Amino acid sequence: MCIRDRRRVHGNVRALPSTQLEWTNFLKSVSIRVAGFTFTAFEIKYTVLRASMPDHKMPNPYLDVTLLCSKYMETDEKAPFAYDKKEAYISFAMYLPVVSSSPLRIYRPETVTTQMKANATEYLQKTVKLKKNNVLILPECLEWYRDDFLRGGDENDLMLFVANCLSKSSSPELTVFFRACRGKEIRYEKFDCDFKYDCVTK
Repeated sequence: MCIRDRRRVHGNVRALPSTQLEWTNFLKSVSIRVAGFTFTAFEIKYTVLRASMPDHKMPNPYLDVTLLCSKYMETDEKAPFAYDKKEAYISFAMYLPVVSSSPLRIYRPETVTTQMKANATEYLQKTVKLKKNNVLILPECLEWYRDDFLRGGDENDLMLFVANCLSKSSSPELTVFFRACRGKEIRYEKFDCDFKYDCVTK
């Protein structure tokens, strides 16, 4: 999903959001019509696409998004639009015009899963860092969506997910480190909400 509305974003530079809270409010203010129904961008991201995923919580000082987005009731006329599969790559498919966003990509029905995986790999290639003191730096969005990657509550599942995404694209040193990461220090790099204009990744 691409959140890049020409009128709301490019047409009013002075009003560009610059914090996570401001972007949340922006997503709630932008809407589109699909099959006769009106959806806000916030609703599409959290209620439609993440319908089968764990609740999303941002740590302080960010907004607790779970207080603002709820699941559709079975009787809701929009319920058929809710994505009914658990897909850990879904968050990497969503784009915002900010520095820390995953790449902008045009998705095609026949290759959407492959494209989402490619987006995750490309994003993690740019954001995962291994310091000389064996401190692993991860993008903050992995902390926000951590429960997406946990199977049975095992914290190492997050590291295995990242390792699998990078195993064919990163240095052997980084891959080995991931697979022996138990007990290592992990730090999350703050999500940068500053505006950034991107070109489409095919």
